Amino acid sequence: EDVVQEVYMRLASAPPPASLPAWLSAVTFRCALDLKRQRSRRADPSEVSEGISTELGPRDAAAQAELARAALSALGSLPEPYREALRLRFCEGRAFAEIAELMDALERTTRTWVGRGLVQLRAALAGGGHL
Repeated sequence: EDVVQEVYMRLASAPPPASLPAWLSAVTFRCALDLKRQRSRRADPSEVSEGISTELGPRDAAAQAELARAALSALGSLPEPYREALRLRFCEGRAFAEIAELMDALERTTRTWVGRGLVQLRAALAGGGHL
């Protein structure tokens, strides 16, 4: 969840990438590695609360929380099958093959749903003044 939120934050503040799926894959991978490294350096995990936003000040954390709420609301407003494909991919971290099996579709179809869903999600966030 922390990685997905960080990726959404970066997507919201970045110029549109040339290839959204490639950008998402690369950024998600780097964010996951960064979070893993961050957590492995902690001597006692109970000393610092979990999550990426612990490094933010109160104002930035509030802005991040607002954007996360807007992203979840925008995700909820997407039509099926885009909403479910995005939820499975980014909220549950499922592979495209798993998504295809769960949604009873071809893998390439689920990749298309995720790509189109991201375009619609970005447009919904831009329309709400969050980008």
